[in-house]
Parts: sequence; C-alpha cells; structure tokens
Amino acid sequence: MIEVNKLTKVYGKKQNKFVALKNISFNIPNGSTVAIIGKSGSGKSTLMHIMSGLDRPDEGTVTIGGHTLHKLKKKAMDEFRAKQMGFIFQAFFVEANQTVYQNVSLPLEIGGIGVRKRDTMIKEALERVELTDKINGKAGDLSGGQKQRLAIARAIVTKPNLIFADEPTGNLDSTTGDKIIRLLFELNKSLGSTLIVVTHDHELAAKCNIIITLKDGAIVSVENSETPKQKATSSVKRVRKVKAVL
Repeated sequence: MIEVNKLTKVYGKKQNKFVALKNISFNIPNGSTVAIIGKSGSGKSTLMHIMSGLDRPDEGTVTIGGHTLHKLKKKAMDEFRAKQMGFIFQAFFVEANQTVYQNVSLPLEIGGIGVRKRDTMIKEALERVELTDKINGKAGDLSGGQKQRLAIARAIVTKPNLIFADEPTGNLDSTTGDKIIRLLFELNKSLGSTLIVVTHDHELAAKCNIIITLKDGAIVSVENSETPKQKATSSVKRVRKVKAVL
C-alpha cells in the first residue's frame, strides 16, 4: 500500500513563491495501475518525484509498505529506492556508448549484486522486453522504441515493487507507443508491480484502474475502476468517482 497524506510542496519565497502541491492525500493498493494526469504545471511530475523520494515535501508524508520515505536517512532512502523502485522516463536516459547489457547491468552493480546472478537477471530482463538479440550492441544504435524497451529492462531488472513511468511514450510514434504501453501493462501483471504513469495521454490513463487528476497543484478527482485482476477478466468497465482524502 502507498499512502500519500497531506502533501504540500512550495518552491521559492515571498513574491516568487509557487505552491506546486496543495494538501494532497490518497491511497494506492499494491499491484494497481495508476495514471496521474493534468495540464502542464499541474504538479504531476512534482508529485511523482516526492512519491519516489527524489524530492521532499514541505508538509505531509509518503508511506510505502510501512516505510515513511522522508524519515529515512539518505543512504537508507537510496537503498530503498534501488531495491523497491524502477524508473522510466520520456528521454530514455540510456548510455549510448555502452552496450545494451552494460546499460541493464548498472542498477545491479549499484545494488552490489554478484556477477553470476547479475548475468542471469540481465538476460531475463532483456528477454521480457524482446531485446536479447541486441545484448552486445551499442545502446546508441537502437531505434527510439528499442531505447525505451532498454530503459524498461533497466527499470525492471531488480523486479521492483513499484514502477514510475514519466510520459513513457512522449518521444515515440503512436504505433511504437502502443507497443510500449502493452508491455508496461503486461509487466504489471507478470511482476505484480504497482505501475504509476505520469501522462497527458487520456487513452493511456483510461487503461489504468486508478486515475488521479491534478489542477494547479490540487486533486480534482480520483477515479477508481475494478482491481487489476477484475479488470483483466471483466468485459464491462465500471468507473466510479470517489472523493480524495483531504
């Protein structure tokens, strides 16, 4: 369970003061697919950064699996993030001059995983995203869709409980983007990871079983549909709006 409780984030001071998030609260069950939507400047990325421990709130807490993130010391927070979270970004952030294998190896090296186990985990992750044939190729030689699949392999190689995806299809054409979306949802099912997607894409958001809409740093609505298991087997999507916890 992810519990977000009364988050507030302010940037700047006095006349330059900007309230990025205003008293935001909600809960996310494990294994959910979640879309955070809203216009540019609504607070989507700020919320994701605070939920992942990359930024700190001025007020409020984020608790994941009983751990209150911003009470952890830096080393403990870094270890928690490395073991529990995977990140996928619009800009890919692959190391162009390194091989596909080396790119996926990086989080395992940081985590201190042994060479033999690391090799097995890398090959399994690349198989999941269908990049095994590119394993020794340079990341810079890949197409846009392949680079995003590489970024996904790197994000899931540790089998994290929580995957954050920030506009994961923003730099891709519609056909390639659709393939990436299908892959992310397949991984949500096969790994049992919670998937949180920051997106402008309402079609992508509609595929998630929780949709959190932000405007000017505040929650407009939280829409819940069926649980992931129910959604996979149901032919009719039922959506109900619920009031955000304030």
